Amino acid sequence: MCFDLILATGGALLSGAGAIQGGDAQARSMRLQAIQAQRNADNALAKGAFDAQRVQDRNDMMLAGQLGSVTSRNLDPTYGSPLAVSALSAMQGETDVMLTRASAQQDAAASQWQVAGLMGKAQDVQKGAALSAGASLLSSIAPWASLRGGKSAPTLAAQGKGATPLNITPQMPQVSDFNGSPWGHY
Repeated sequence: MCFDLILATGGALLSGAGAIQGGDAQARSMRLQAIQAQRNADNALAKGAFDAQRVQDRNDMMLAGQLGSVTSRNLDPTYGSPLAVSALSAMQGETDVMLTRASAQQDAAASQWQVAGLMGKAQDVQKGAALSAGASLLSSIAPWASLRGGKSAPTLAAQGKGATPLNITPQMPQVSDFNGSPWGHY
């Protein structure tokens, strides 16, 4: 009988160790995915800065071309329609630059959310593995709790003998104790 308990406990320990090892491997994989997602966020920002500079350069060349066209016709570029066209082109160009940067920041933010989610999942997986290991150990030992009188605590509770797994008799709350809040009196 004692040998059976040792075998059951040993098996539960091995099962628990396997659960913990599997949880650690899964968490490690999620952390690597989070590192890659962080790199994606960094790349999105770098690409956005590069693209924004390209848009800015294109706008500068367009404005220089407009200025050259206006001055080649002997028009004053600081007054009237030539000034209005240049100002409008500059505003539209700056809008393009800002939209390019905003798009890159949005891509980076999406990758950052992915990083946060993966890191949270990695922690949850490790906690779950530890709980699974503990549950495996407890479930292997539970049948041996029936050694007292040949009946387990759940069996005694089912027969109405008043025993519970922790030898605690549950107390039902009185009707007058309920105030509508499941968290107690406030």
